[in-house]
Amino acid sequence: MSVTTAQNLVEQAMQKSLGLNPGETIAAADLNHGFDLLNLMIDDWGSDSLLPVALIRDSYALIANKGSYTIGPTGADLTSTYIFSIDSAFIRDSNGTTYNVDVVPRETYDNDPAVAVSGNVGIPNMLTYDPGLTQETNQLGTVFLNPAPDAAYTLWLESNKGFAQFSALSSLITFPPGGWIRGIILNLCLEIDQDYGKDSSADVKEAALEFKQKLERLHASNNIKRANFTFPSSKLKNFNIMSGLEQ
Repeated sequence: MSVTTAQNLVEQAMQKSLGLNPGETIAAADLNHGFDLLNLMIDDWGSDSLLPVALIRDSYALIANKGSYTIGPTGADLTSTYIFSIDSAFIRDSNGTTYNVDVVPRETYDNDPAVAVSGNVGIPNMLTYDPGLTQETNQLGTVFLNPAPDAAYTLWLESNKGFAQFSALSSLITFPPGGWIRGIILNLCLEIDQDYGKDSSADVKEAALEFKQKLERLHASNNIKRANFTFPSSKLKNFNIMSGLEQ
């Protein structure tokens, strides 16, 4: 594993792009602009499916008699980065007892006779996930549970999530092996060069392209289907790059 900070990524890319010497001071405005470019690049890579999807386990508090919950980054019942799919789930009660929950397709859920029973409450044993028709705009999905919980249980989900953007320049970031730091720096150089009206060198262009092609090959072969990226904030709390939340 390799550990660095978002600021270090930006500084190294800025130094290479702008021809600065190591340790040479970078103006705060340039540093912040480079950070914005870094997050825009990560967002673009996620849209292009260049970044891995990770299987992440999270817990959420349920409300008695409430059987459906929106889930997403903002304005949702359950707070999370966007969920592509849910692999498995279970319920845990206040005594620590766990109960299996079957994750089923929406059609199976809708056709189950128990779903149509009005006022059906108990320990949820079936779940379906609707990613939402407006996911590109609102990034909200919906989790449906049957029966609706009869108490304030905790719902545990194992779900497939993508990268969250970096939260701050000072964030410590842990990357897996494979040249991630160098690859991100080189590709960020291209973004900075373009934004500052510079022509990137042939060596930088070639190396940056090779790294992106490597990600594409890994993604195509599912070798990076699941990965765990966590990094602590400057307050020494853990920040999960997949969930987008401090833990």
